[in-house]
Amino acid sequence: MHDFVARHARSTPDTIAVCSGPSWLTYRGLDRRSDQLAALLRRLGVGLESVVGVCLERSVDFVAVVVAVLKAGGAYLPLDVGYPAQRLGAMVEDAAPVVVVTDSAHAGLLDPGAVQLLLLDRMDAEVAQDADGTAPRALPVVHPDNLAVLLFTSGSTGRPKGVCLTHRAIAEMVGQPNYAMLGPADRMAQIASPSFDAAVFETWSALARGGGLVILRQDEVADPDALVAAIADRAVTIAAPTSALVNQKRHHQALAAAPMRFLLFGGESVNAEAVRALLDGGFPGHLVHIYGPTEAAMFATFEVVVRPPGQHKRVPIGRPVRASEPYLLDGRLRPVPADIPAQIVIGGSRLARCYLGSPRSTAERFRPNPFAHRPGERVYHTGDLARFLPDGRLEFLGRMDRQVKVSGVRIEPAEVEAALLALPGVAAVAVRARPAADGRLVLVGYAAREPDAEITSSQVRAALAGSLPAHLVPSAVVVLDRLPLTANGKVDDAALPVPAARGGAGTGRRLEGETQLRIAEVWREVLGTEEVFADDEFFALGGHSLLAFTMLAAVSADFGVDVPIGHLVASPTLADLADLVDVARAQAPDAARGDLRLLRKHPAGPTLVLVHPVGGSVFAYLPLIEALHGTCAVLAFEAVRPTGETVSRLAARYLDELLAARPDGVVVLAGWSMGGVIAQEMAVRWEERDGTRAPVVMIDTENPASEPRPVDRGEARTVFLRDLFSSLGLPSDQLTADLLTASWADVVASMTRARPDDASLRLLTETDLLTRFQLFVWLYEAFHQHTPAPYAGPTHLVRTVGHPSMASPWAELCGTFDVLALPADHYTILRPPIVAAVAARIKDALGHVGSTGDQSLSSDADPDPDPDTERRGEQWR
Repeated sequence: MHDFVARHARSTPDTIAVCSGPSWLTYRGLDRRSDQLAALLRRLGVGLESVVGVCLERSVDFVAVVVAVLKAGGAYLPLDVGYPAQRLGAMVEDAAPVVVVTDSAHAGLLDPGAVQLLLLDRMDAEVAQDADGTAPRALPVVHPDNLAVLLFTSGSTGRPKGVCLTHRAIAEMVGQPNYAMLGPADRMAQIASPSFDAAVFETWSALARGGGLVILRQDEVADPDALVAAIADRAVTIAAPTSALVNQKRHHQALAAAPMRFLLFGGESVNAEAVRALLDGGFPGHLVHIYGPTEAAMFATFEVVVRPPGQHKRVPIGRPVRASEPYLLDGRLRPVPADIPAQIVIGGSRLARCYLGSPRSTAERFRPNPFAHRPGERVYHTGDLARFLPDGRLEFLGRMDRQVKVSGVRIEPAEVEAALLALPGVAAVAVRARPAADGRLVLVGYAAREPDAEITSSQVRAALAGSLPAHLVPSAVVVLDRLPLTANGKVDDAALPVPAARGGAGTGRRLEGETQLRIAEVWREVLGTEEVFADDEFFALGGHSLLAFTMLAAVSADFGVDVPIGHLVASPTLADLADLVDVARAQAPDAARGDLRLLRKHPAGPTLVLVHPVGGSVFAYLPLIEALHGTCAVLAFEAVRPTGETVSRLAARYLDELLAARPDGVVVLAGWSMGGVIAQEMAVRWEERDGTRAPVVMIDTENPASEPRPVDRGEARTVFLRDLFSSLGLPSDQLTADLLTASWADVVASMTRARPDDASLRLLTETDLLTRFQLFVWLYEAFHQHTPAPYAGPTHLVRTVGHPSMASPWAELCGTFDVLALPADHYTILRPPIVAAVAARIKDALGHVGSTGDQSLSSDADPDPDPDTERRGEQWR
């Protein structure tokens, strides 16, 4: 498999192989970086079929490491950093890797006494020793049947089982695909978790054909709206999400507008009507329905859907993928005719080698091929039911056993039951998949308590979250005195209660206080329920991970605080969430003490000071703060009321407040738009005061002296409304000429009509809008009346590619000055994915590139960086 990379490094060395935010590697860079890492792995004892764990975030580095592992002769074991430490420990124990490649941020997930750890962010000096011009270390010759990847899937015994995939199994599918025509111009989205087989498919589909792998951020993957937007924004041409994305019709218009050539979908049941709607809506690319288990190397059949489903209610799973041979066999291993349901049994050269350390399970599922062309051929018994249609295509019908797929992930309920039964106070358990209110399949756990045991569903879910990955934690847990049984002593599924409309203790405790009432409004809208009580649990009311993301985003916007989704899993009731919000709000500085806000804490670290733009709010900086990933403390100045001060007087007052706060370590002053002007003036005054030269980062900031002029109130209103519509994500075509002169009440009404489902807009009043405009006019006038002074300290300008003239007026005033141009406009420069590059420049100014090991900020991570960074940034945003 790694030969694909070497081949493209020779033929198209400057083509980008993988990108993630501002980081990327060309095929030359990926080949060179992986060679260096492979030599280091060889020194650590990695040889043919040695297992190497990779416990890193989805990133450019992750891809470089897995290529290096294969070059060194090993097989890589993806270890998802989102998994609980207990789960990772079980995987490491079973796989016994020679080494696990991780970094300082995630080393705590692993037991250093159980396995050798190699910290990627601390080994660059060692890697550099292999790049000093000496002869490269000899790498082993790898055979197609050598082990390449080890993936753990849900196990019916209660413990995950490792599936061993060879180079051949993967390369024969992605090397010459018959399900899609892929080439060097294509960009494949990486959506799946590293531990899933879909991630292997995404990575090697791109690298095998010389295309580019576009790694999407986790927050984009978790939210369907953000995922569709990211696919369009990154010019993705191929994506392979689960069927859930296709099933949600509200995304069809955005999918039809995206530049995709192929949309592959599968992993769970697909709605035929949704596929019909997507085709009728003008989706321009090819829709490909795929099917197959991990044991058949990702998928084994495909169906290119060229017309809406006709007489059949199901979308077929089609015909064989190259080198796969699916059969339908009865209980005596005989082929069945069309329309007769039978088990899917898969043959061909692409089957997994075995289950790791489990010869009995291997023998049960991988059996001799009754139709073998050559001695030793095997077939895999899937446990899935299907039938042949009259034209020879396959139609999936369901499972023969208890295995289910939830959100595209294969789940053995027995594994969840084993974790439930291990909890104190639990006497008997059952786990079932049930449809939620929105039609999605969710897991429901049933726990019978031991006599005198006091356990709640909240406690059970919190305990499971500590030992199971999030996708295995039931959406609801029902605690019973005993499980209902049939006459023969088996669990009576028909008698298992459906999770109540409200969870928690079921007391129906009334809402108390403003925080609970406001959160309840969000829950009612997100969950589509009319009545909510303080002890209701979000997941028991029908919530799932995607709805949780939407709900927490709304709560964060409403209260101005962040609540990680992990807190919701551990404390899922409305009252719990309200308590978390109140605590977070209480920790924020009192607004009465001034305009300085503490947005992020970081003990004994550097400090980033952000200054508000012309609107006075710091809300626009939230994506930037997230992109910094906690590498520094963040203070921010927010204007709350018009004071009539000039920029100079405002900067002087802000500097007094900043120095009174006594920030530790390095301080960087930064601001977007007008905020950059105020930050630069603060730096000037700080230098005048005591000689301190703080670094300044100006983000798309015009020098007002380049166009000094009086301000017309009508012009200010136009700019204000344009900024407002952009910040709220409202369509620009809604900002008509009539609206520019309409009453504020009409403006509010128009905004509400543009987004009728947006609860935050329904809370907006005419008074709110007028207050914000008065603040804007003061700052807008102050900006245009200001003349910046020279500054000798380091100054960075991050501008958009469309404004090259922005730099010259600043360059004349600055002693040390550099410019970074990014492919964005004035607003998208602070939004994903471009904001990651802005964060990288700020980290540079903070001196964090070296200390955090974030070495992938350069274009190639090569010893000789490519000078054409700006052009590539524009192409691969």
